[in-house]
This record gives sequence, structure tokens and C-alpha cells, in this order.
Amino acid sequence: MLPLPPAPQQELSRLILNILAAQQQAISVDAIADIFNIDELTIAEILKNCLEFLQKRKTRDETQYHIYNSSFCGWIIKIWS
Repeated sequence: MLPLPPAPQQELSRLILNILAAQQQAISVDAIADIFNIDELTIAEILKNCLEFLQKRKTRDETQYHIYNSSFCGWIIKIWS
């Protein structure tokens, strides 16, 4: 799959952050990719660009992400939902 052009990638970044903000627990790259029906590499690249907002949790089987600050979650939901 080819990389997304900048505008669609920005929109996908917004949608991914919305998913992360709405989650009550951490979520994996695979789970996010399944939600959007997009390959995991695209999701991982977008998450890599958002790491300053995210906490990464590694388990035996996968890496999961969630938004580091609950206030930031509320802000995302308020402005982007």
C-alpha cells in the first residue's frame, strides 16, 4: 500500500486520536488497523508521529497505546467529535 497523501493522513491521524481518546483502555496497532481497514504500517507510522501524546505499553504479544493525559482525551473528544 502506498503512503497516504498529507491531507488524508492528517484526517486519519485525527480519527486515530479520536479512537484513542474514546477508549477506556490501551489499544493495539492491529485493532486500530482493523477499525479503519488500513494496513498496520500506516497506523504505526501515524502513531510514531504522535508519541509525545501517547503512552506505549508492551505486552508479550503486542504493543498497545493510549493517550497519556486524561485532560487531553477530553479536549480531543470536545473539539473533534
